[in-house]
Parts: sequence; structure tokens; C-alpha cells
Amino acid sequence: MPSINLKTLSFDELLELRDQVDAAISKQIESERRALEMKLERLNRFSDRPAKAGDAVSPMARSPKFGKVPPQFRNPDNPEETWSGRGLRPRWMVAALAAGRTIEDLMIREDGAVSEVRKAISRRGTMRRKK
Repeated sequence: MPSINLKTLSFDELLELRDQVDAAISKQIESERRALEMKLERLNRFSDRPAKAGDAVSPMARSPKFGKVPPQFRNPDNPEETWSGRGLRPRWMVAALAAGRTIEDLMIREDGAVSEVRKAISRRGTMRRKK
């Protein structure tokens, strides 16, 4: 690419050069856009549904890894607040444990007793599968 001494160019020549650069950039952008759209079209042929603008191509974005879990714990002060046992402990649980309650006190009871599975969860923190 030949080097151009910009200091020697007149104002009109600089404006013309800028217009040429803008045109070249627009042409390159359009070319890149067409190439990407062709790639996306090829990828969408493998999809089980037609793609829309803004759709994620990643298969991980299509479906959650785990299903919804029923609540395991309930706030005794506000029965509407529950927790499934996944993720961080909610503030109400942390406060209740700090106030002296046990995790068994906060468990949702089945037939008046805490199930053995829920007791195991509270002892270990989470259920683990045997390998």
C-alpha cells in the first residue's frame, strides 16, 4: 500500500480521500455482513426450528440443564417465602439460623415428620449421587 503524505494534500483532496475511505469501509462491512449471514443460514439448517433475529445459536441457551425443584424449606415467620435448597441460602434462612433455629426447624414437613432424604440433605448441604 503506497504511503500518502497527508500534510501535503489540500483540504479538497483530504475530503475526497475521506470519502474514499468511508466508501471502502462501508463496502467491507457489507461484505462481512453477507458472509456472516451465510454462515448463520448454514448453521440454522441444523436447527430444529427456524431462527429469528437475536436468537442465540448456542445449544446451552435453548434448554435449562436442570428442572424445577419443589421447595424444601419454609420461613416460619412468612410462609410465602420458601427455598428449594439450591443456590445461596436466602436471607431469612441465614437470619433464622443465626437466631438459633436449626435447619430441621425450617424444613417443610411431610405427614408431620421430616423425610430421611431431607435429613440427609440438611446434614451434607446437598444430595450427592453415588458413583
